[in-house]
Amino acid sequence: GITGATGLSALMAFRLTGVRIRIDFDWREILRLLKIGLPMAALSYVAITFLSIDTIMIGKMINYHALGLYTIALMSVQQISTLGRFSHIILFPHIQEKYGETKSLAASKAYFIRATYALIYLIPLVIAAAVFFVPAVVHYLLPKFTGGVPSMKILVLGYYFIAVSEMTSSVLFTINKQVSLIPVYLFLVLLAAVMNYFFIIHGAGIEGVATATSIAYFFFFVVVSSYAFRHIMNKSELLMLLAAACGSFAYLWLLVASLDRWIR
Repeated sequence: GITGATGLSALMAFRLTGVRIRIDFDWREILRLLKIGLPMAALSYVAITFLSIDTIMIGKMINYHALGLYTIALMSVQQISTLGRFSHIILFPHIQEKYGETKSLAASKAYFIRATYALIYLIPLVIAAAVFFVPAVVHYLLPKFTGGVPSMKILVLGYYFIAVSEMTSSVLFTINKQVSLIPVYLFLVLLAAVMNYFFIIHGAGIEGVATATSIAYFFFFVVVSSYAFRHIMNKSELLMLLAAACGSFAYLWLLVASLDRWIR
């Protein structure tokens, strides 16, 4: 469908404007773009693996019934990720434009910092809404999936660290450092797999998988944010940002835990 629509749009544009396209292979430019694009493609596959390792481990080591219950958690984190993705989509072209004009990340520093702090303080609101509204929806509309609610609460809390890390890739893509991220992501995939394996073999179930995955998300935030933001921040600024993120998460976790206990 997308291919057909694109082809039809191109055909109409050619016929209405009279533009003629001549194919001319600039191999030097093609090679330059491949050097940029292939690492980005590889990085995206590794990132997808990191975010999917919990479902893979459940399917392989527990059972598909447990995986079905875990879909409640997976659907919830997809909604939480929307806010971070939108901020990246909106700001990334402006960041690229500014960097293209100045060849300096300092000119775009405000974009990265303001967007990250905004996510640090806004994402908890989205997570809190998910923690309290999703169980009600599941209870009334999907009662057979209520067994997945505890793991959902754990995973959406942990996903906070992924959501607030959205701008880190923008920093590294802008300065063409995506290749250096691949071994970092591979290490995080291995870390997530080992922790999931440990929790599963000790009988922790899907709640243990959600806990292990959340811990891996925290390490992702610390490692990738520290590596990316050191290119635009000094040490004290970076520590303040990390502390703000962890403080916001701690407040969110205490609030959710207290209210959850009170509701019970």
